[in-house]
Amino acid sequence: PMEQLIKTFRKFSKDCPQTQLEMSVEHLDHGERRLRAGEVDLAITMRPRDMSEITMAPFMDLRLLSTGESDYVNGGNVKQSDLIDKTQIIVSQLNFKPQKEKEGGGVLEGSRQWRVADFPTKQSFIRAGLGYGYLPEQYVRKYIDNGSLAEIQCMAPVKMEIVVLRRLKDPMGPAKTLLWDNLKSED
Repeated sequence: PMEQLIKTFRKFSKDCPQTQLEMSVEHLDHGERRLRAGEVDLAITMRPRDMSEITMAPFMDLRLLSTGESDYVNGGNVKQSDLIDKTQIIVSQLNFKPQKEKEGGGVLEGSRQWRVADFPTKQSFIRAGLGYGYLPEQYVRKYIDNGSLAEIQCMAPVKMEIVVLRRLKDPMGPAKTLLWDNLKSED
């Protein structure tokens, strides 16, 4: 969602020129963990299951497509049973339990799995024909369109809700309120 962030931060820098920001990229639920630990004021992350002591606002929905290098996944025309013998590339971190395919999370139970730290690494491995996996549609659409990647038809797309989080007990000053309001989705 970089375009959305750039637009928001461009406006914020004009409206609050004296405010300093520190931003970092965290994967999976790490942003939520840092928010709960008091290390950050706001986090953009997956919708958390536990809403105690935090509040959220919608940011965007990601559509994840199961893809693989076209030859590796027979142009996308494979059955789930065929994928058991292939490598599924998964973004993971310590102590994070991805949802299984039957739970709508995209991890095919019983498949060989390679875990990587981030989406760019996952995309590189998939494009190199080392495995298959779910990636945000905006990462893979051009490669699907040019035929170098194929969408795996037997694996349904997964919707991931991305939200902005803040702690309920923290005061909201003018700059933080402005940033919170501008990060919230207009939907």
